[in-house]
Amino acid sequence: MCGFSGRSCRFLDHLGAVTTGPHVLDSDDLRNGIKAIRTGDIPTTTSRRVSSAGCDIVREMFQAGELQSLLTEKGLGAKATA
Repeated sequence: MCGFSGRSCRFLDHLGAVTTGPHVLDSDDLRNGIKAIRTGDIPTTTSRRVSSAGCDIVREMFQAGELQSLLTEKGLGAKATA
């Protein structure tokens, strides 16, 4: 649901990277746990702020060809070229 996370995921999907993880909205316990550690007055989960910066980094790495190399090196099933 987060646009920044969605964009990052599309880069990874395009490269064929194998990704998994929990969906925060599917778990009341997980969502409430994140809210409990939230900082500041921003009415959203902490991950959104990380996702916005992370999306920029993922995009830059993708454009430079670095993301493909990193995913391949880490064995995450990325295509060698995009």
